[in-house]
Amino acid sequence: MSAKSHLSIGDVLSVLRQEFPDVSISKIRFLETQGLVTPQRTASGLRKFTKADVDRLHWILQQQRDHFFPLKVIKEKIDDVFPPQPQSNGAKTPPTDAQRAAALERVSHVVAALQEGPREAAEAAALISGNESEGVVVPESPKTMVSLAELCGVSGLSEAEIAQAEQVGLFSSLKVAGEVVYGDDAIAVAKLVGQFRRYGMEPRHLRPYANAIDREMDLVQQVVNPLLRARTPEARQRAAEHAAELAKLGQSLRAALLRRALSKLLGG
Repeated sequence: MSAKSHLSIGDVLSVLRQEFPDVSISKIRFLETQGLVTPQRTASGLRKFTKADVDRLHWILQQQRDHFFPLKVIKEKIDDVFPPQPQSNGAKTPPTDAQRAAALERVSHVVAALQEGPREAAEAAALISGNESEGVVVPESPKTMVSLAELCGVSGLSEAEIAQAEQVGLFSSLKVAGEVVYGDDAIAVAKLVGQFRRYGMEPRHLRPYANAIDREMDLVQQVVNPLLRARTPEARQRAAEHAAELAKLGQSLRAALLRRALSKLLGG
């Protein structure tokens, strides 16, 4: 391994490829999203890997190659091999420059999706948590990614029903390191689709919900697009804040309108 105390993701890739020639940067990033490795960040948001990080990655890839362990099993075993470092007690420390930079990087990725189209805008708005740290709105990264078979298991839907739900725009899959996976939002929506099925509704019957979100995101884009065109970090931050606030307002408005409609239906 390099004599440097910290390695870039490119350096790590070069080290790992000596034994795992098929590994890629997207694979390393995927393992990071799963919480299996947590590199430090520079002030500009670049990843800094330690030797311990590389050792963890090497062990993970070895388990996948030699034992065909899925990530769920690896997550259960890794703390026994690499015990987590104890956390010091005391007052909460303020976020570092690296943490702020990483937060702004995530905001930038989420807000950029608003430029791609209504569906991507809906997914971006759903990722914005609304929590603030030192004035930075931090969208939550997916905490869980599951395979198609696992999504069927947690939602009770068949593969055909999941394909139908994707076709009508209720959720979509991701391709990470060459694997098709589903994130937190897809899991949540699939579970809801499974509950609708108890009332005789198939995924195709739920298309109006996806269409309504598309129309709502058209309105959101009218507000945030002028900010996005400015292409500055401050403008992107304001765009993220406005999108999050509009999402909350839209949710409240939909709830109020639905209560009114149900009252009329039930003769209230």
